Amino acid sequence: MQARNPGYVALASGLVLIATATLLEASSRTPEVNADNRPITSSDRALLAKALASYENGRVAEAEPMLRELFTRYPNRFEIAETLGLIQAERGDLTQAVPFLETACQADPSSAPASANLGAAYLRLNRIDDAVRVLKRAATLDPANSGTQSSLGQALMLAKRPAEAAEAFAAASAGDPKDADILYNWGLTVFEAGDATRAEGILARIPAQSLSAQAHSLLGDVEEQLGHFEAAFDHKRAAAEADPSEANLDALGIELLKHWNFDGAIRVYERGLSLYPASARMQKGLGIAKYGNNEISDSTQILSRLLAAHPDNPGYAALLGDFCYALREESDAEEGCGALLDYAQRHPEDAAAGTAAASVIVRTRQVGKFDIARQMLARAIAANPKDAESWFERGVLDLEQSDWRDSVEALRRAAELRPASSKTLWRLAQAYSHLGDKEQAHREVLLQQRFHQTEEAERDARQRSVQTFILDTH
Repeated sequence: MQARNPGYVALASGLVLIATATLLEASSRTPEVNADNRPITSSDRALLAKALASYENGRVAEAEPMLRELFTRYPNRFEIAETLGLIQAERGDLTQAVPFLETACQADPSSAPASANLGAAYLRLNRIDDAVRVLKRAATLDPANSGTQSSLGQALMLAKRPAEAAEAFAAASAGDPKDADILYNWGLTVFEAGDATRAEGILARIPAQSLSAQAHSLLGDVEEQLGHFEAAFDHKRAAAEADPSEANLDALGIELLKHWNFDGAIRVYERGLSLYPASARMQKGLGIAKYGNNEISDSTQILSRLLAAHPDNPGYAALLGDFCYALREESDAEEGCGALLDYAQRHPEDAAAGTAAASVIVRTRQVGKFDIARQMLARAIAANPKDAESWFERGVLDLEQSDWRDSVEALRRAAELRPASSKTLWRLAQAYSHLGDKEQAHREVLLQQRFHQTEEAERDARQRSVQTFILDTH
């Protein structure tokens, strides 16, 4: 499943503002004695009514000084604290708004809108646990309020509790069944909770004309998980057409890569690079698609440039290492894998990168760097003594430097770890021949001939396994 950005449609972009009429009504119903047993005078009650009327008519600058004056005398009165909190929230100053809104909730714990306002403010401030706690109370007080249920659902999603979030969005949808954003969020939470079939049914309620790019992307993931690959592709394509963002183009490209449509993936990523020339995501995708299409030299060049631009990225180094192993022309390896050597020298702890870089040095006979290759291979073998490739490369390096006995030892270890490797047996035959052991060399040649017909199949299998690994981690 590919990540969506954002994961849900943010419905609580603002507070659930209490209607001023409600505050005026609350003021008329509030007892003459305040929560701290301080009686409100008739003149202050008149001042409060004037302040709330000014706020109701949009004259905030006129209302606020009166409310602040009243707050100094009645710091625990619901209407005063709540209205001051709303004024701060409307200005975007939620840090200042929260203490007033908290006071209002303490003054009247039975007010569902007050709890909803405070919960939404907590949500905006990323105080997720507080938002969940307060919004649950608001939803309990007013379970039919779709906005409150949506805010609660979002808070629960951010708390990584998708099953509970799904219940909240279900309640929100019951109150507003035609809202496409609520249906999307509900479907997403159900899918995140592991029920793709139910998610498909929920998302099917969104009218076709209301399907956003985000909804198409989610539907693509749902259909993919259900094994409806053609439908998944159609939705991913629709998402990319409606919104050709990096994320949507990458999702479409990955969908094509998963089903080995490399030509189609190349076109998608080339389009992506025309729109986002500096996008590492598009370059990486194009490199993988070229590799899958057996355009190994091009894929290596792409990943080499990407690694040069991000010289400390181990993921790019691993991809380039796999591509470099697949190169068959020595000139391509020397030209396209220089960034891998630079990375391996800067990151001696990355044994796989060191082995791949050493392989390039040995294969292209960069004699001046043989000592570097030997150091890299020694570290790789120390890190993983059972890595056949590191022993093989060490044996080939020994051959290049005429160290026949050391070569035999290293290649024998490689052959024990990977018995049916034609290339290892061929090199072992060479080493025995140089030692004058013609009989043993002949035996290794016979074995090499036996396994030679499988070498191409082994290479293809390696390429497929690398592609599968790349897709799984892309």
